[in-house]
Amino acid sequence: MEPRQAKPNRSTYIEGLVFLAFSIALLIYALFNHYQNDGEWKQSPYLFPLLIALFFLPLAVVLLRQGKAEGKKQNSPATLQYKDTAIVALTTLIYMAVMPVVGFLGSSVIFLAVLIWYLGERNTVRIILISILFPLVMYVLFARMLHVMLP
Repeated sequence: MEPRQAKPNRSTYIEGLVFLAFSIALLIYALFNHYQNDGEWKQSPYLFPLLIALFFLPLAVVLLRQGKAEGKKQNSPATLQYKDTAIVALTTLIYMAVMPVVGFLGSSVIFLAVLIWYLGERNTVRIILISILFPLVMYVLFARMLHVMLP
């Protein structure tokens, strides 16, 4: 009798597929919009989304492989937490919609504070420090030092 092939861990596998789809969509978005503007990459506001997309590609592959490996170790696949996934996706969409109005720094601070709180951190000082310092460091590195336009 031929050994039965284990199913991949459904939750991790779906997360990998979502990251893969997101990274491909973001990659297409960044490349398409950059070439529409006919500018240099070092001055392009689409460089940052391109870098994010390139970061998510290997992450997606790792999640897909991990989901497959976890499926071999367990009999029943884990359940995907649709509520958490939907809330994070909705928060991200709101962040993207608010960014043109409030700007990169303001919308990033609010987005990170809300998301960090939702993910379980209750230390107010830590939430404030992370949500202010991370966008500020990104702003200084990309906008001031590398002269890359932020969204």
